[in-house]
Amino acid sequence: MEMKPNSQGENRGELPKEAQQNSNAQPHTDASGASAPMNAPAPINPGNAMPQQNYGQPPMNHMGPPPGRTPQFGNPYSNPARPNPAPQTRMQPTGPHPAGAPQASPGGDRKRFGQVRAIFSATDKRVRSLLVIVSGLLVTFLVATIILGCSLVSRNHQIAQLESTVEGHVSTIAELNESKVQQDTQIKDLSLELDELKNGKDKMLVDVRNAYDQKDWEQTITAADALHDKYNGSEQDKEGQKLKAEAQKKIDEAKAAEKKKQEEEAARKAEEEARGYETGITYEQIARQPDEYKGKKVKFYGKVIQVLNSADSDSVTIRLIVDDDYDQVIMGMYAKNIVPTRVLEDDHITIYGTFIEEYTYTAVLGNSVTVPLINIAKIDQ
Repeated sequence: MEMKPNSQGENRGELPKEAQQNSNAQPHTDASGASAPMNAPAPINPGNAMPQQNYGQPPMNHMGPPPGRTPQFGNPYSNPARPNPAPQTRMQPTGPHPAGAPQASPGGDRKRFGQVRAIFSATDKRVRSLLVIVSGLLVTFLVATIILGCSLVSRNHQIAQLESTVEGHVSTIAELNESKVQQDTQIKDLSLELDELKNGKDKMLVDVRNAYDQKDWEQTITAADALHDKYNGSEQDKEGQKLKAEAQKKIDEAKAAEKKKQEEEAARKAEEEARGYETGITYEQIARQPDEYKGKKVKFYGKVIQVLNSADSDSVTIRLIVDDDYDQVIMGMYAKNIVPTRVLEDDHITIYGTFIEEYTYTAVLGNSVTVPLINIAKIDQ
């Protein structure tokens, strides 16, 4: 009988239905002489050991059909495009089969091979599915990265455009502010010009009057001249010129009075110089009106009641009672080199000097005493 390839079970290591029926219908005889169906499971080989064979005999060909049987299906290891080779003759063992030795079963080998192949096929499918999933994730990540990059580039471009727009607006605002400042200045100038056209003459005349009322004669003349230069011949100008004349008259009178005062002061000083220290100024006068007699020359006679002399100083300070009156005490300072001999307490002397100011000191009892201070230029002992 010719072997034909079976497309349903050839590549999966499974037996076709016709072969399974034939194997169930035709039992085979094992080494002990017992018959067993073809679809009976092969004995389990403990430890995955190789099936034992009769020693001294050629090995059994597990790839061929059992002896006395013609294969009803194609070789699962053959190429379906080529015809199956001629069936091989299975060599039968000549000696008795060892007791307890497992007997090889071609159907069991094919079944185990099919199971292994199915496991590898399922594993391969899982690996391929996993690779497809991983590839999809990588592609998705790559696409997302590209989209994100494009989005960032677009966003940066938009930001740059917005920044440029903002800079343009800022520049425009600065220009508008500058223009506004210029317009405000022009408006202010125009307002001043308008105000001057309406009230310029009256306002300038008011300035002249205010300066005159404050007796600021120089400012009165200056304001009247400005009014005259701008509004010459107007009624306001005429009034301003009258006030200017009055101010000039006041200035001339003040200058004349100042000149007269200076002349009188010069005459008085000349008289004083002619009289020297004989001014006739009394103690009561300088005590009652010290500011009026500051810097005036005086002459006093009296008794020395205290001498303050320091070895490391070139000046001497004394207290003198005028005309031996303890109610008229003066303080005097002089240089040591103006007298030939020292001045002592209880000496009666005549002093010539200049009244400086009032001098206040603390007495022994703790009270404050104020007396005239004289800068002594000459002493008669």
